[in-house]
Amino acid sequence: MAESSTAAQAETALLRRRGTHTRLFALAVFTAFLFAAPVSAQHPALERVMVALGNLLIVGGGLVRVYAALFIGGWKNQRLAAVGPYAMTRNPLYVGSLCATLGVGLVTASVTLTVLLWAFIMAYYSRTVAREEAYLEQQFGEEYLAYKRSVPRWLPKAGARLVLPAEVTAKPRYVLNGIRDITLIILAYPLCELVRVAHLVGWLPGLFRLW
Repeated sequence: MAESSTAAQAETALLRRRGTHTRLFALAVFTAFLFAAPVSAQHPALERVMVALGNLLIVGGGLVRVYAALFIGGWKNQRLAAVGPYAMTRNPLYVGSLCATLGVGLVTASVTLTVLLWAFIMAYYSRTVAREEAYLEQQFGEEYLAYKRSVPRWLPKAGARLVLPAEVTAKPRYVLNGIRDITLIILAYPLCELVRVAHLVGWLPGLFRLW
């Protein structure tokens, strides 16, 4: 019981640090967006395509995250999930986050900011996943190694099938946290639109051009 409590506390602390780092980086990127003049603004068709694709990725990534949370929410690193989205990729939660983050970059209509966001989150999650996999190998041994050999880390195999159990045990608070997180990400679109309007009417200066 004590070991379980300690593991839960460590996971909570890790999630808080991860959230803090992500928010600080997002704030830095948004600050750059506030005072930039994206080159895409001179090409309305390109801008519309980027924003539309970004919104699709945000919603799609958010749905993947919430769905994955139903299978692992509250039990991460405590039990081996190998069904549902976890039968297709070992990290569906992170895949959802990567898609949503790419979407946030695209709704800024800036290639530079999109690449920066993607590179940061990919590097951060790759390091996190490596640490988690080392723990899971120690925790579950050969069972996890067999799972690791058969299921890709990121992208599902071609023809991979969704394996659904009759039921799963989830902790509602963790699922709700996932819904809260994606709701905040969805706000990126109206926020970016407000910034674009502010630039158009001259309320915000374009201090530099940004591809």
